[in-house]
Amino acid sequence: MVAKAEKSGHALVYFYLFKTPHCVGFGFHCFQCDDMSADDSKQLDLSYRLITPPRGEKDSQDLNVVYFLEQASYPEDEAASFNSLVLRATKANPYFMLAELQDGSGKQIVGFVNGTLASKRKLSHDTMTSHDAQGHYLCIHSVVVKSELRRNNIGSKMVKEYLTYLKREQSHLESVLLLAKQGLVPFYEGAGFRKIGLSDVVHGKEAWYECEYVMPASSDRQADSTTDSPSS
Repeated sequence: MVAKAEKSGHALVYFYLFKTPHCVGFGFHCFQCDDMSADDSKQLDLSYRLITPPRGEKDSQDLNVVYFLEQASYPEDEAASFNSLVLRATKANPYFMLAELQDGSGKQIVGFVNGTLASKRKLSHDTMTSHDAQGHYLCIHSVVVKSELRRNNIGSKMVKEYLTYLKREQSHLESVLLLAKQGLVPFYEGAGFRKIGLSDVVHGKEAWYECEYVMPASSDRQADSTTDSPSS
């Protein structure tokens, strides 16, 4: 873990950066996001929406905020570039969800989840650095929560809301995939993912585990296929 100091107004703010790979596509969750009880998060007035894609300009308000959060949550050599975020917000817009918090001055973006589609179920550097609009497998790239609001269960609530949205609006998906370090696997398992096993993807010194959330429609199709199969 590395502490990075940035100036915000007259204050010096420290963002705790966790050495997790990004590379335009690795599942990520900050250790500090979900250590408090759910009761504390009930006081937060959260809402969710898709990011507003830029219209040929780089001054998109949504993207500027997301880019700041991305840079504050990842080491410099692992954070997504502005152009990468533009690609996700435009080409894969239905898979880029923002979490907003209502406060006295209005709504502010406090977190986001994004991903792109792949045609292959097996995660690799190739499948996670592009977007295949015809793909049936969603690769989650980032799960980010604003640093000062971590430990409020926002990350868990946001991931579960994201999955609920996918089940409701993106029923063509077979499954949702991501990579996580061993210490983060229980977080994703709590949201309904299952650990598949050690990933072939190599990034840094630590091992990565592939996790999958099987979409209900896919599970039903598999069950129907088994039921319809002739007995031996």
